[in-house]
Amino acid sequence: MKKPDILTNGQTLSRPALEWTDGHILGNGDLGVVVWGAAGRLFFGLSKHNVYNLESPYAHGPRPEETYMQRLERFKRGDVDAFTPNPDHPDQPCDKPFFDHQTPLTMGTLSLELLPGVNLVAHTQTLYPAEGRVRVVVEPVDRRRGYGQLYPTLTVEAYVDSETNALNIRVSSGGGETVRAQWRYDWPQHMATYYKTDFTAQNAENGAFHAIIGEGNEFTVALSQRGVRPDLDASRFNLAGIVSISDDTPAEFSLRAAACGEAVPESADYDAARARTAEWWHDFWSKSMLWYSEPSLNDLWAMGLYALGASTRPDKSAPNLQGIWNLSERAIWHGDFHFNTNMQECHWVCGAANHPELAKAMMRMLIHDWRDELRLSAKEAYGVDNDALAMGVGMDWLGRDLGGWWAILSLSNTAWTAITLWDQYLFDPDEDFLRTDLYPFLQECCHLYDVLMDRDENGIYHTLLSSSPERAIFDENGRAHSLCGRDCTINVATIRGLYEAAARSAELLGDDPAPYREKAEHMPPFPQQDGVFIEMETGYFFDGPRPGVTKECHRHPSRLMPIFPAGFIGLNSDESDLALGRRSFHDFLSDGVEWITGWSFSYLANIAARLGLGAEAEQCLTAVRDEFTLAGLLSAHNRLRNNALYPDALFQIEALMAIPAAIDEMAMQSVDGIIRVFPALPDGRDCAFEHLRARGNVLVSAERKNGETRFVRLEPARDGIVTLVSPWGERAVTINGRRVLPENGRIVLNARAGDVFEVLAE
Repeated sequence: MKKPDILTNGQTLSRPALEWTDGHILGNGDLGVVVWGAAGRLFFGLSKHNVYNLESPYAHGPRPEETYMQRLERFKRGDVDAFTPNPDHPDQPCDKPFFDHQTPLTMGTLSLELLPGVNLVAHTQTLYPAEGRVRVVVEPVDRRRGYGQLYPTLTVEAYVDSETNALNIRVSSGGGETVRAQWRYDWPQHMATYYKTDFTAQNAENGAFHAIIGEGNEFTVALSQRGVRPDLDASRFNLAGIVSISDDTPAEFSLRAAACGEAVPESADYDAARARTAEWWHDFWSKSMLWYSEPSLNDLWAMGLYALGASTRPDKSAPNLQGIWNLSERAIWHGDFHFNTNMQECHWVCGAANHPELAKAMMRMLIHDWRDELRLSAKEAYGVDNDALAMGVGMDWLGRDLGGWWAILSLSNTAWTAITLWDQYLFDPDEDFLRTDLYPFLQECCHLYDVLMDRDENGIYHTLLSSSPERAIFDENGRAHSLCGRDCTINVATIRGLYEAAARSAELLGDDPAPYREKAEHMPPFPQQDGVFIEMETGYFFDGPRPGVTKECHRHPSRLMPIFPAGFIGLNSDESDLALGRRSFHDFLSDGVEWITGWSFSYLANIAARLGLGAEAEQCLTAVRDEFTLAGLLSAHNRLRNNALYPDALFQIEALMAIPAAIDEMAMQSVDGIIRVFPALPDGRDCAFEHLRARGNVLVSAERKNGETRFVRLEPARDGIVTLVSPWGERAVTINGRRVLPENGRIVLNARAGDVFEVLAE
């Protein structure tokens, strides 16, 4: 089948990248590299998933002076100050010095100056995601007709080894005179206060730089070079050298990285390491493929999946706000793991794209690595001490909360995280994992809400004091305050989803589902007014309580949670509920889009697709492409205008990673055991895909051209019933040559693992 162009021809920068955020990314889930540069000067910035400054005045993250339960009791007694957080309160992390909070750190930058002093005709940089490789070609001015020297064209190729933490670079000459290239590896001098460093010049071809960061963390970068006349010098702040490049002997560099007690890898043979890296990426892309007839969006589908594959491995970390790529002096929002949308968006694509392995680091971190910290947060921040778990808004690499009272107001985070893990399980069901890992985690998440919710006289469970993520109101001095209220829509949807997931898990494992089912069935209705979802049933405004309606532009589509990802409203719903969802989507956009961010538009594209609004989904993705996509196809938080960066454009990764999730939703949906192909394609768009994964572990392939579905192929990996909504309506179909009439537009198959069903219109 056709592939995105970027997987065949790569992505060439339209102009040289002067900033690292405009460059290209490489990575193996552990070591991240950004490549950028211009006019023959090339930069390779290094970062690593576990290189952090972990110093903080808070052993386990800042805690408010009162727990949530204590503040809730004040609220019940009529104390209105109980729900108005003071933005100047000392437990607010935004008011603390930057290094009072844990943050990832850059590991330094290698720079190559190619053909110094020579006028250049071109500096061309191309990323090849199909192989995990960047290629730069530097072309000098043609001096053959004059008296000057004949300068060669230089080609630089770089990749991050798939097996070891090594950046490997080769600089080759296109012929002509032997030339010299200057190189230099700099550690980040602006961090001098926070690094304890030591350079070691081992010999003329090898050097190493070791840094101790605060307490209990460290990293080492070792550099080796090979070529004609290699040379190396070391100083306190850098390694530097000169290497000659001839037409028969390229120069090669290998930067190897280690952290936290890891051994520094040995330098490997360049060609062998490149071959195995290319093979790793070939295997990666063989798992699934999608072609969409809008080429630029098709390329972003591939780029988003590439970025996720480059940023995580099952035994490493999940991607943080910047994936694993941070070269900034101050990582945006401490480069943390945000759980009020960003962490979730990064992982929406894993299951459907047939890459469940890309969610395993997140699941391991939450279920195992961070478990004690999450229990401590439940006790110290919420006042719940019954083996409960609590998620903050922002967490560091060790699972320590960076928030304060403002973060504790976001009651939805724990439930949203839990249903994210449950959804990943549905794509890749494993009873042993459910029994030993996921079900106990879900139970402890339920224990939090068992205490935090209040039950009224009708048996309905309420959250009385909470906020809808990032929905602010402003006081008379223009200060922003979180809008607090009763029964936020996001709370009702996520908590109901959590209890339903726990009940379903109990049923599968032979446990009693009744306690969880009872709470799921007694959650309040989703708050509405005038036929659309609103932020919360009651908002506590400065002038008194009233329905939680806010008509200012809001970047977080939290009130649309019942649609996606909670999944209570969609194409399987009855007509009235589906109409409610579509009205609510359009109502959200009617509040304005001026403050909507890149990740917001990607999120909205997924919501639109779940509602079957293909044109609207594509419009949201087009907005990300046109207004929030940097030159090297990374995504920005804030808008870019007239091809010029605002000073605060802010690179974040989740907008990019959520794009393939939305396109997969447009191409194939699997909700409540029902599979639909091409449920949200805009008119006039063609699409084909191979081996997208439906929930229940069914591989699905299909093609649509000129408005007609050509075929559907279903490959279940488990025994059970497979239900397909026929893309041909009530028309007869053939399944492996056998004529079948759909019932109510659905094709129901009694499948066994390993079956292949080829479905064609008769």
